[in-house]
Amino acid sequence: MRILIADAVSANAAAVLREAGLEVDELPTISPNDLCQKISRYDGMIIRSRTKIDAMVLKLAERLKIIGRAGVGVDNIDVEAATKKNILVCNAPRGNENAVAEHTIGLMFALLRRIPFADSKLKNGHWLKSSLVGRELCGKKVGIIGCGRIGRLVAQRLKNFGVDLLGYDVVPVLEGGIRRVDLDTLFQESDVITVHVSLTAVTARLINAETIQKMRPSAFLINTSRGGVVDEEALLRHLADGRLAGAALDVFEEEPLCKTRCDTIKILQDRGVNIIVTPHVAGQTEEAEERIGENIVQTLILYLKEGIIRDAVNAPYVETERFRHLDPYRLLAKRLTGFLRQFCGVGDGIENYFEGDFTAEERGVLERIVLRDTLEVGYVNAALAAEERGFFCHSFVKEEKQKKIGLRFIRGSHAVEAVGRVDEGVPLLVSVNGYVVGGTPLGGQLLVFINEDVPGVFAKVLGVLAGQNLNISRMQSGNNPTTNQACAVVSINRGELSPEVIAQIGSLPEIKLVRKISLP
Repeated sequence: MRILIADAVSANAAAVLREAGLEVDELPTISPNDLCQKISRYDGMIIRSRTKIDAMVLKLAERLKIIGRAGVGVDNIDVEAATKKNILVCNAPRGNENAVAEHTIGLMFALLRRIPFADSKLKNGHWLKSSLVGRELCGKKVGIIGCGRIGRLVAQRLKNFGVDLLGYDVVPVLEGGIRRVDLDTLFQESDVITVHVSLTAVTARLINAETIQKMRPSAFLINTSRGGVVDEEALLRHLADGRLAGAALDVFEEEPLCKTRCDTIKILQDRGVNIIVTPHVAGQTEEAEERIGENIVQTLILYLKEGIIRDAVNAPYVETERFRHLDPYRLLAKRLTGFLRQFCGVGDGIENYFEGDFTAEERGVLERIVLRDTLEVGYVNAALAAEERGFFCHSFVKEEKQKKIGLRFIRGSHAVEAVGRVDEGVPLLVSVNGYVVGGTPLGGQLLVFINEDVPGVFAKVLGVLAGQNLNISRMQSGNNPTTNQACAVVSINRGELSPEVIAQIGSLPEIKLVRKISLP
């Protein structure tokens, strides 16, 4: 398999990939045209923010399986187009959080003490000791918009500075000494506002003319997240009018920053407006670059070599060790799906239910496996494929101690159910449509039949199997007194269940249904 490194990453990234047995091409300055010409050669690629992966590039990516973003933001990747092609998109969220948090706090001090302005004036011969009176961070209210990894790190670093921490996030803030407030309260009460959210349809221009009006005129704004989160025109206008005390931006709506915007900022700075800009370097330290490079390289190796997913933005996943721990349940989900596909066929939708202590992330992975194998599509694009086909997938949790997975294939008002569990790493079938069949191993050739619950049926079936030199390794059955029917699951470990054998068993008068199930 072949990997393209399309942007500069850590120095040893290519060497580690090659040690894993992967071919690597390092083209850190590749142009968009060259990328389109060469992308069909690669199974995986690593990029940073420079390289844009749009729908046209993805259309030409015939072999591509994974895109690794060395960083957090993926707005330079058409994730929807990648998902449609079953291409996994991963980032490296744990590499540069500390660097961004430190840069954010550095910008706070630079704004409050006007350090860049003082530096610039002094170098030009102006000793402004009497007029340059700064403000202290201690005692201020710092509002954090987005309390994920970076937002929480900023909060942790600020604890020793005696600040009051306010936080807003769509996910409840439960740690870091952050007081959760709504967005309007954060705007109205904060002395310093720092933004740490990804760029989405919801967060685009979250900071705009209307929201700036809600801020205190003495407030400072810092954005080290994504450029499109702040309406720069509105911000610069309000800074020029004295509506805000200052702002620091590390990210911009268009990067690199155009000359017109640079000139506007320079004019404001010359007028004494407190604005600081840095060229999207908050996450760039030697230490962070190394960590990010190592992280994204390992992500590609794990996926391409072992099928292990981590840090995906367009598919469910669990952490690597939990993924390996989940192996027998992933196999159970796969085999339950295969069982029902052969037993009753695919209908209008499916229901999954989980018993025991599965985490939400584990359930997400298992649900996706079921959906993938039901529709016979890719893991990444399974949910999209279901949506396009109008195929529904519902899941719920049952409060039970023993871990089990239940799966129902639904067609109209009719449902067929199979329930399984794992014992010593082996997937077992527990029940079929309410018939308890013990713990039949889910694998190999299975003969499944439903019959009238009368004496002599098993003897007749066993006679047919014996007559065809088929050997039975296990047989489990359960009955339903209400319907006076029974269901049996027979494991065959020698010989082939031919269509003729199935037809012969099906011709027995007591047999209501018979199926051959073949599982890997």
